[in-house]
Amino acid sequence: MLVPFNPFRNLDRFFDEEEFSWIKFPRINIEKGEKEVIVETEIPGIKPEKIDISINDNTLTLKGKREEEKEEKKKNYYSKEFSSGYFERSIKLPSGVKGEKAKAEYNNGILKISIPRTQKELGKKIKLQIKK
Repeated sequence: MLVPFNPFRNLDRFFDEEEFSWIKFPRINIEKGEKEVIVETEIPGIKPEKIDISINDNTLTLKGKREEEKEEKKKNYYSKEFSSGYFERSIKLPSGVKGEKAKAEYNNGILKISIPRTQKELGKKIKLQIKK
């Protein structure tokens, strides 16, 4: 059976959020250490003053804006992949963090956020006996 060519047949799938759910920006690593939670993210090419970090109800939100350098009209680009744009990403943090005591560092395009854990979350180890 011959099917007519339709270049727009799968266009709706292209914009389907589930198809591209693996694309997240910025990419984030979360480490739950003994005394703190450490969040690291790659945000190259964005000035630290253009990054907004907030923690509310154990949710970390990162917002930022990459602004394009002043483009010279004289340049004749063969290919131009650098872009400007806005991003926002929210992630749920493990319970029991002190968001108000968080600290952030930005070095070589890597943003590192250290968030102390509460004493309640640190807890103590309890050994339970199993009834036979």
